[in-house]
Amino acid sequence: MDLSRVAMVIGKDKLPVLGQARIAVVGLGGVGSYVAESLCRSGVGHLLLIDADKVAASNINRQLPALTSTFGRFKTEVVRQRLLDINPDCEIETVSKFYEPGAFAEFFSGSFTFIADAIDSTPSKVDLLLECVQRDIPVISSMGTAGSDVSYSGGHQRYFCLPAGKVGKETAACGRCQKRCNCSLFQRTGTAC
Repeated sequence: MDLSRVAMVIGKDKLPVLGQARIAVVGLGGVGSYVAESLCRSGVGHLLLIDADKVAASNINRQLPALTSTFGRFKTEVVRQRLLDINPDCEIETVSKFYEPGAFAEFFSGSFTFIADAIDSTPSKVDLLLECVQRDIPVISSMGTAGSDVSYSGGHQRYFCLPAGKVGKETAACGRCQKRCNCSLFQRTGTAC
């Protein structure tokens, strides 16, 4: 693959660093699919793609693997095929399962240059971030959760402050009154104020 434009940005001497990099992308939706493709186009030599979703019609407005011809196929396989068309020399592993809390060792063996987190599930995201911190693995995280962790109660819209309860700030915010509340209470009861 011609990486002359990448070399103009980072220097020709840095291209082997990218070629030897081993990066995992967890979640291949509206963020992760673009991350995976950018890494591949930049000359990253080894990718691990993780997602259990299949391409659906609702994905077509924002996700790279979503085409009418790919509906019903695993995103991991569609993205893998696309990336190999871009860079046939890239070694690409796929896992067509959701990352769940407590499953780090099942998904990640060996060493990684870094992990790109594009997970929608807050508990899975927090677990992945904690595991990376504990194992000293660099992680780049998209802090969105595709609206999947918003709850409605009594007319208030409440958000979990990620990764507050476990990593540091111990607060959650009510979307209506902006009152700051204890995350452990919020996690247990869904009540922020």
